Amino acid sequence: MKRCILLVSLLVLTGILFASVEDQLRQGRILFAKGYYRKALSIAEEIVEVNPHNAEAYHLMGDAWFKIGKKKPSLEAFLNAVKYDPEDAQAYLKIGGLYYLDQDIDKAVKYVKKAADLGDKRAKNVLQQYEEHKRQNP
Repeated sequence: MKRCILLVSLLVLTGILFASVEDQLRQGRILFAKGYYRKALSIAEEIVEVNPHNAEAYHLMGDAWFKIGKKKPSLEAFLNAVKYDPEDAQAYLKIGGLYYLDQDIDKAVKYVKKAADLGDKRAKNVLQQYEEHKRQNP
């Protein structure tokens, strides 16, 4: 009986934590959309402290860091996003863009190609531009 109560309590607690994370992500996205990038970043960091495998929180962190003007932490966050969600085509596209800004065209092409392979329609156009840039600047 005690095990049953413990199991039910654990399931309820897990559900509450999950809902809380979803609420935090929603709040972070709203703040980001309103231009409160540092507040959105803070929320994403709180989520990652509790759940270090939350790809959506890393994606939000990457967006926020980029808007704040910090490319390196943005790149690190997006790399974590695809580590925990290898199907996040938008994160691959953003990683490619960050490498492109750093003039690492080979890595930019690699990540944008992955986004295109995952079906991101914008990635196909970006990939063409990057490959053209690569041909013109060997």
